[in-house]
Amino acid sequence: MSEGNVLKMCSQFEGLKRCDYVWHTQGPQRGQPRGFAFVEYETPEQAAKVQTALNGKMVSGRPLVVHLAA
Repeated sequence: MSEGNVLKMCSQFEGLKRCDYVWHTQGPQRGQPRGFAFVEYETPEQAAKVQTALNGKMVSGRPLVVHLAA
């Protein structure tokens, strides 16, 4: 899943504050996506709504895993 696809998927929900896509910075995979992102919403309630909507959703044949940070 590309960085643009992650941003597009997350921005459909209200309150998106930040989306940081994580990349390999060393080794043979340098410049390749690591397979996860950190996404921040304005309120915990908005983040919980996104988790409920996206956790387990199939994307490119794989289920999304959405965790809330403490």
